[in-house]
Amino acid sequence: MAPQHRGNENSTLSMAEQLFLLNEGEDGRLWRANSLSAAAALVELALQRRISLKDPEPSKKLPMSRKLVVVDATPTGVPEADRVLALMVADSRPRSAWAMVPRMAGPVAAVVGDTLAGRAIVEKLEPRRPFLGIIARPPQYRLLDRQVQRHVQLSDSATRVVLHTTTDVRLGATVDLIRNGGDFVSGEAGSGIQPLMKFEGYPADVRGTIEAILQAIGVASGGGG
Repeated sequence: MAPQHRGNENSTLSMAEQLFLLNEGEDGRLWRANSLSAAAALVELALQRRISLKDPEPSKKLPMSRKLVVVDATPTGVPEADRVLALMVADSRPRSAWAMVPRMAGPVAAVVGDTLAGRAIVEKLEPRRPFLGIIARPPQYRLLDRQVQRHVQLSDSATRVVLHTTTDVRLGATVDLIRNGGDFVSGEAGSGIQPLMKFEGYPADVRGTIEAILQAIGVASGGGG
């Protein structure tokens, strides 16, 4: 049931890779710099206790001013998460989730897109001509393996039905990420009617950090990434 297959039954997709595949525009191209994949990489770091909130008490500061900090610089083995971790370490300046999600959208998409292209799930398109002849445009991708994308879509739908019973924290987090995304995927939580977090199985010590990341998605995406 988990959206974790990459065409064969022995390999898995990270949360950011799943969300990247769902970010398909009407022209069949995948939106490169999308906030959901960046948020997924941050959630992965939170789940592996690599980042945390500098101020864990939401009542003492506005949500937008609560900073994310690195608490453990050990690589996770998830390429896009490790790219974000390295950038955060190099920056050394604590930044809010509201700032980090859009800031990391480009770097995360570059890693995820190239990784998926290397596995023939997407194809990397020829670069477009520079804007005004001088400003390089980011690479774009097109979906090749629609079966993998369809598996992610079906698995998300199935997981929503049993969200209250699943114990897989990454499945629960993936659904919550999608729920808080732009309208092109779901966006139901961003309306303010639904709760940010429906999955109840987050470890207590990372729940606040993940909540801050989910809050940031809607602002960063502007309804569409």
